Amino acid sequence: MRGSWECILKMITCIN
Repeated sequence: MRGSWECILKMITCIN
């Protein structure tokens, strides 16, 4: 998880 906003824009990043 790099950034919270990035989690919203990229669900894949959120899960990883």
